[in-house]
Amino acid sequence: MKVYAIDLDGVLDIPANVVKVNKLFNNPDNVIIIHTSRCSLIRKETEEFLQKQGVMYHALVMDKLRADYYIDDKNINL
Repeated sequence: MKVYAIDLDGVLDIPANVVKVNKLFNNPDNVIIIHTSRCSLIRKETEEFLQKQGVMYHALVMDKLRADYYIDDKNINL
């Protein structure tokens, strides 16, 4: 199983990226987690945005740490 953590803003507002994420979602060996710096107070609106964009995912994580740069040893490009 592979777990994909995908940032929302700047990524999933691009239709081509939504297609790629949905393709990953359709593989039963993958888990798609959408993460965002959006405040959990607007979770419903965020879920509605994802639905409107047609994004398929397994989990939504709100209140991601806000930073200008993220350095991670598991950086994988779509």
